[in-house]
Amino acid sequence: MNKDLKNKAAVLFAQGDLELNKAYEADKIKFDGKVRTCSRRASGFYLDALLTVSPKEFYGKSFMSHLRGILSDNSVPQKVKDSAKLLLVKASVKEISGAAAINSAKIIMDYCKSEFEKVI
Repeated sequence: MNKDLKNKAAVLFAQGDLELNKAYEADKIKFDGKVRTCSRRASGFYLDALLTVSPKEFYGKSFMSHLRGILSDNSVPQKVKDSAKLLLVKASVKEISGAAAINSAKIIMDYCKSEFEKVI
């Protein structure tokens, strides 16, 4: 694998970890809106990292389009798809707890890390 791609992915994973830490901090003060946003961003950074080394066109360019891309990707396990679907729900439609958002992000992040390990 190209060393530059691997380094770029490492930076994106680190950014995802930072966002997840922000989600945990927001959850401590029960700021669920920020938890959801940070959880989406954490997932998005991890998806960006995976897509850096294993590109798929239908994932799009934004974090939200990456989450929608998971729903269309037949190679993704259902548990990961369910997590993406939960993170895509708008708060005006259904209230999602901070804990649920963090758990969903962690499932997606674990999946991305596992798939990344298969490629490198």
